[in-house]
Amino acid sequence: GKVSGDGPNSGCNGGFTDKTMQWMIDNKVALEYEEDYPYTAKAAQCAHQAERGIVTIAGLMKIPQDEDQLATALVQYGPLSVLVAAGNWHSYEQGIYDQESCITEGLNHGVILVAFGIDESIPYWTIRNSWGWGFGENGHIRLARGKGMCGVQKRVDFYLFLWRFYEVVCLLFLSLYLNSGALDNTYSYCLSHITNSKTSKRWELSESLYTHW
Repeated sequence: GKVSGDGPNSGCNGGFTDKTMQWMIDNKVALEYEEDYPYTAKAAQCAHQAERGIVTIAGLMKIPQDEDQLATALVQYGPLSVLVAAGNWHSYEQGIYDQESCITEGLNHGVILVAFGIDESIPYWTIRNSWGWGFGENGHIRLARGKGMCGVQKRVDFYLFLWRFYEVVCLLFLSLYLNSGALDNTYSYCLSHITNSKTSKRWELSESLYTHW
């Protein structure tokens, strides 16, 4: 949606993802598809429409500021919401980002932590950014792991999401038949049993979420 100044944050002047999510929980505001509530990069009041809500945030969990526990949480829960210091990320193209100055910079950007690994004996985190696929490594950046690079461990949260019923049906059937050669039949089932004007778009998102989880 627009850059809303509702709740505990400050719209174009910034804010915190965890405060935003808690505000949405407290006010029973669900997430909408971007096609229903497009991003306009303009300050405005929240224009959420309850009937278009797809995903409800049922709760959030704060992860301790420890990179070992962060790795454990990533394996246990899946992708995590993190705040980082991304002031110098615009020049990143590829490889493991390891800049000492980034360790002490202030947090200023919300991203998703999706994986960790080791490359030629160097441990790293993989982060999915929001600047498009042209950024870094297909939209991702790898940060040196184990030294608090860019404050990656300082403010980490896991959110429990609840999907609308028909979205869950698609995900369940996809998970059952993805490896059985019956994906086309699953796709047809969802198209025929979910009466919604934007079914195909919603199916694509469900498939994408399952594939990248």
